[in-house]
Amino acid sequence: MHSSLDQSEMSRDASPRDLIDFEVSGIEIGNGSLDAREWINSDGSVTEYVLRDELIQINVTFTQAGTSSQPSAANGKLEIWHPVGHKVIEWSVNMTLSGLQSYRAEFYWTPNAAHSQLDDNGHLVGGIILRGVIDGGLADDNPDNDNLDREMPVAIWNDHMENGLCGDVDGDNVVDCPNQLSYGNPMWVSAGYDDDGSLSDYPDSYGHWRMDNTSSEIGERHWRISRPDAEYASNRHDLLWWGWLTPFDTCDDTGHGFGYGTLDNTVSALYANNFCRIKMRGFDYISLQMVTNAWGSMGAGDQIRMEANSANAEYFNYTSQQLSTSGDWSQLVWNMTDVHPSGDYTLAFRFDSDSSYASEGIHIDGFIMFGIQRIPEYTLDVECDDPLPNAYIVIPADPRPPSLYCNIHNNGYVDITLRLYTEVSNKSWMYGGPLRIDSNHPSDHDNNVVSKTIKALESMDTWFNLTIPDGATVQELAWYVHIGDGITNFTKHTMEFPVDVTASYSAYLTQKTLQNPAVTLLPATSGSVVMTLKNTGNQVATWNLGATFADNRWGASNLKWFNETGVEVTSIEMRINDKFELNAQLTAPDQITPGTYAVTLLASGRAPANFQTEWTIHVEVPIDHQLSLVPEIREMLAPADSALRWIEIQMVNDGNAEEAFDLSLSADWRLGLYLNAEQTLGIDPFGGDTSILLMFPMPYGIENETYQIWVHATSQIDPSYQRSVQLLLTVPETYLV
Repeated sequence: MHSSLDQSEMSRDASPRDLIDFEVSGIEIGNGSLDAREWINSDGSVTEYVLRDELIQINVTFTQAGTSSQPSAANGKLEIWHPVGHKVIEWSVNMTLSGLQSYRAEFYWTPNAAHSQLDDNGHLVGGIILRGVIDGGLADDNPDNDNLDREMPVAIWNDHMENGLCGDVDGDNVVDCPNQLSYGNPMWVSAGYDDDGSLSDYPDSYGHWRMDNTSSEIGERHWRISRPDAEYASNRHDLLWWGWLTPFDTCDDTGHGFGYGTLDNTVSALYANNFCRIKMRGFDYISLQMVTNAWGSMGAGDQIRMEANSANAEYFNYTSQQLSTSGDWSQLVWNMTDVHPSGDYTLAFRFDSDSSYASEGIHIDGFIMFGIQRIPEYTLDVECDDPLPNAYIVIPADPRPPSLYCNIHNNGYVDITLRLYTEVSNKSWMYGGPLRIDSNHPSDHDNNVVSKTIKALESMDTWFNLTIPDGATVQELAWYVHIGDGITNFTKHTMEFPVDVTASYSAYLTQKTLQNPAVTLLPATSGSVVMTLKNTGNQVATWNLGATFADNRWGASNLKWFNETGVEVTSIEMRINDKFELNAQLTAPDQITPGTYAVTLLASGRAPANFQTEWTIHVEVPIDHQLSLVPEIREMLAPADSALRWIEIQMVNDGNAEEAFDLSLSADWRLGLYLNAEQTLGIDPFGGDTSILLMFPMPYGIENETYQIWVHATSQIDPSYQRSVQLLLTVPETYLV
């Protein structure tokens, strides 16, 4: 770091009252030897940028813009921030300045991550943030100008394409790539191939790519595929590889920042130097763009393309671009963001020709790569709906407990997981598991959750839920929320909220064993449902027991409450957290029809406990089959004289549902007995009746005997229910003249 002190006239007027006004008045990049590069935007404006892994000089000017002639001390800083919110590095300087004096500090830094992008209009945007900060202490009258930010785009690579390796393919003894070779520096290397992908025979093995030192767009040389004033060769498949030479048998990164490469044994043997192809890693970038310059044309069927080769190749075709044929260079941008985004690949300019018409070909110059590189660091934006804010007033067993919703946004360029943790300062609350976290994890919902993956630049919805325990006393406590990295648990965000528990009356009435229906009763029968009543508030209270009924045929007389010892009760006094078992004894009304009946059991607080808890149960009343068959006589004496006789049988339905019955007989067939109907109509419940006739035709010739006769009535609702009555018929000796 270097600095200098300047006395200069300020371009703006300081307010008379600003005796001391420190400001950051400028941030510049470069000097005579470490200048920033320039990108000309589509509107003609210029944006400076730098390269990854290249040392830069940053000049920050601090000024005391006030009018005081007395020296004042201040501390100045240069902070470098990545746009994800991560501070990369900072430096500080001390200074003592009088009014209108400036202090210029020089800092040196090497960016290690690219951050640059071309927008849809061709403007260079993005960049690392250079932040100048000045702190003049309490004496500084104007804090508004204490910070100054400048975005500095950082490109991946800028290659004038002056460094290359090729052979004398045309045999004219002219060196077509007049470079001094060096190891470890990215360069362009030509090779020629046949249709099957194997290296061509000499001299085509070198490929037809060559340098031209006339009319270049950038620097002194550019690349072409033909000699000056000549046409390119036919039936060629030549590649201009991007890579570096190495004296070693491995392709470790030599400091260029692209990582390890791929050793190309074929090209290495061709030039008698080990050659490593550069491997671009699509997964290392969230955006990637390549900029080149070109002019010229190709014959029909021939083409020049940039090839991104992985398991399969993707191309940028120069032949299909609208290029000048008279030497005017066009700047071309290939958006490579979606080119092998999850894999790695090599890059090469590819020349393919057939045996038909040829031309001078397309000229290529300049190679810039802009990109936004993924870095492991990240920050979060956490936006929560703390409604009060910063305080929660609750009651024990709160029916609407606090639920803090947060949208957690991953500002980083990498996929992450987060460890979410929440607790309260009263550790006794933690034993019952009152805290719950709902996140993008489908099955983990306790108070310590590791989320599923949150993609780069995406968000996760999260709810931190606090359940207030039963009987929680009046108190003040703190509710903590911690968001940490999913692997290291390093803190990313914390929150603390005061929680006030106020005095409250409440209780909870519930069925001890859940079942539906809770009880099954026939008319006029009784059954019990075991209930649990707990005083969940933090006050002593008395609770009156009762119920409401959905059907007005039920009433208070159908319910009695009994305590655990079997004593009938109508109310119960409870201390904090008391919990009792109660038996709710229900008696079905005498004349109740079949169905399911809702009964809402109640525990109502006696003043001052203004609270009511309830639990609805269902009572099932099934069909009660009670049919009586009452004949007018049970025994009959009748001769076999062919005279018709009958017995009336009354059918009485003492059940609780209207029913119809199928009728049948069991008797000696020779008697010829029959009923006057095969079935009845519906018989009203609760004593409704009807009558049927059993007919006796008494045919001639029936033997002298006593006969057993059975009449059966079978329920049409439930054929398993049947009632029968027995009758006796005695046939005496019959003499007819």
